[in-house]
Amino acid sequence: MYIASRRSRNRPCRSTDTARNLTVAMAAIWLTACSGGDMGGTKDEKRVATPASQTEAIQLQLATIATSRIYFGHQSVGANVLDGVRALSSAQSTSPLAIIRTRDIDSVAGPALVEFTIGENGDPSSKARDFASVLDQKRASTPGVALFKYCYLDITPDTDVGRLFAAHRDSVRALQARHPELTFVHVTAPLTTVEPAPKLLIKRLLGKPSSRDVNRKRNEFNALLRREFQGEPIFDLGRVESSRTDGSRALFVAGGDTVYTLASELTDDGGHLNAAGRRAAAMELLAVLSQAVSSRARPGGGSRE
Repeated sequence: MYIASRRSRNRPCRSTDTARNLTVAMAAIWLTACSGGDMGGTKDEKRVATPASQTEAIQLQLATIATSRIYFGHQSVGANVLDGVRALSSAQSTSPLAIIRTRDIDSVAGPALVEFTIGENGDPSSKARDFASVLDQKRASTPGVALFKYCYLDITPDTDVGRLFAAHRDSVRALQARHPELTFVHVTAPLTTVEPAPKLLIKRLLGKPSSRDVNRKRNEFNALLRREFQGEPIFDLGRVESSRTDGSRALFVAGGDTVYTLASELTDDGGHLNAAGRRAAAMELLAVLSQAVSSRARPGGGSRE
C-alpha cells in the first residue's frame, strides 16, 4: 500500500515577487530556528499548494469511491469531515455519493460510504473496541475500505501516548488479520487551537495544563502512527488541520520540537471544523479513499498481510 501523495502546482511570479518570497522564507526559517521556548505565538511553515484542477480531481475521486464499500467510525469531528464530503459530492457530482448512517453494515446493499459513531469521547479504547465490534458482525467477504478516528478529547494531559499508541496498533493489526478483504486507512488525531502567550503564562503560574501541552501529545501520537503505518494509506487529518489557507502551517516550537496546531481559520470553536476546515479535510479524505480503492483494484493491491 502507499500513503496518499501530496500534489503541487507552480504559480508564476515576477522577479520582484521572487525576491520578496525569498526574503520572507529566510525570515521564517530564522525565526523558527531562534524560537526555542514555548511562550511565543504560533509560527508559519510553508507547504506545497494544492493542484489547480480541483474540480476534475474531485469528480474522478468521487466516481472511484462510489464503486466501493467504505466503513467509517467516528464522533463529532468525523461528522464535520463527512459534512464536507456531502457538500463536495453535491456540488461536484451529478450523482452524489451514497452516505448511509447505520451500525448494521450488512443491511446496506451495494457500494456506499457507511458511517457510524463509535465509543465515548475521552475513552479511546472504547472507540477501537466499538469499531471492531461493528466490523466483526460483517458476514459478507465483500472487499472494501475501513477507517476510524479518535477525537481531540481522547488525548488529554494525563495520556500515556506510548501506551495509547501500542494499544491502537495492536487493535488495528488484529483487525487487519481478521479482515483481509478490507484495506485499512489510518487516521492521525485531530488538533486544537492554542491559547495566546498571556493566557499560557497564567496557566503556567497556576500549574494548570495548557492546550499546547495536549497538542504536543497529539503530535507525538501522530508521529508514531505515521512511522508505524508508513507505506499504508493514511488520512493525515492532523496535517490538514494545521495547514493554513495560504499554504503555511500553524505551529509553535517547544524545547526544540515543532508542534502543529489547528489553524484558527479552519475552526470557529477551537476544536471542530468550520466550512473551510470541513472542505479541506473532505478533499484530503476523498484523495486518500480514492487511492485506497484504486490500489485494491490493481493486481497485487489490498491490505497489509
